[in-house]
Amino acid sequence: MRRPYILRTCFPAKVCLLLPKQCRTSVTKENSDSRFLDETRRLTKDLDERLGRAKRAPEDGRKAIESALNELRKSLREDEISSVREKRQKVENLAETHLLPYEKSATREYFEAIGIAILAALFLRAFAIEAFKIPSGSMKPTLLVGDHLFVTKFSYGIRLPFADKYLVEFSRPERGEIVVFNFPVQEATKHIQMQPAAKRACIDSRSLKEEKDIIKRIVAVEGDTLEIRKGTLVVNSEPLKRVFLAKEPTGNYLTPYENLEREKLDEHTYTVRFVSPVEENFGPVKIAPGHVFVMGDNRNQSLDSRCWGQVPISHIKGRALVLWLSLGEDGVRWERFGKLIK
Repeated sequence: MRRPYILRTCFPAKVCLLLPKQCRTSVTKENSDSRFLDETRRLTKDLDERLGRAKRAPEDGRKAIESALNELRKSLREDEISSVREKRQKVENLAETHLLPYEKSATREYFEAIGIAILAALFLRAFAIEAFKIPSGSMKPTLLVGDHLFVTKFSYGIRLPFADKYLVEFSRPERGEIVVFNFPVQEATKHIQMQPAAKRACIDSRSLKEEKDIIKRIVAVEGDTLEIRKGTLVVNSEPLKRVFLAKEPTGNYLTPYENLEREKLDEHTYTVRFVSPVEENFGPVKIAPGHVFVMGDNRNQSLDSRCWGQVPISHIKGRALVLWLSLGEDGVRWERFGKLIK
């Protein structure tokens, strides 16, 4: 039964102290009932959330609680205090019997959320995206020391984690692409051992045995014939076109300047850096099946396939995609943020 309107809109507590005892009692009861109703409304919302978390609770128990909650809400709409008390007690008893044993604690939900986030990150790192930091200047000016980039690991297929093998292949690496790969220790060691003594000095034995990730540009793929004639790359008897851009000071007395030139390889155009005049000659070599030939854009400061041989495609982790951070000696290089890698 609804309470009289006069009790629902009675005087403030300080004013009521000056009124007869009967009014003060009515106001106290009104305030107590109002708090009880507010607490009960919060209880219904809390139980709705708990029902959502207790996924394993039996269906019959869930339906009993939902039915009792609907009856409780009806009593709340009608402001029937005695009915609300009765229905609330019923709901609390049902929740304790059918809900409490199956609902997750807040702590458990917290740790489960962290666990799911970690698993998702590991999955992305294993099969989709991996971060990589440029450790040296072998890819200057395209990539600088302190550049942080993302590598797409599904460019060529799905690669088994912690194994140099593709489970499924989508496509093959192409000339001009910049890739990250596991250094092929066994193949590189075998290649170096077959070289004349003078050429073995291009890499020390400690670095040769070190398993690490390396980033370079693919300049020839399986089946290609590659050679270098006085610094000019020749792929399948076709010299790559280069356009002079500028001379850049090195700060080195013996080689005070380096050339910057634009080089075009298939659909890729990029800038290379080298000391001029260039007298380097190499090859010709035939690229073996399942392998690629890689080089750094900083041609005179790069240890690559010219030194330790060709890279098995199975060692390629993915293609360089985009820069997400670049840190130089003077701080963040904001102009490089979000730059696509070509």
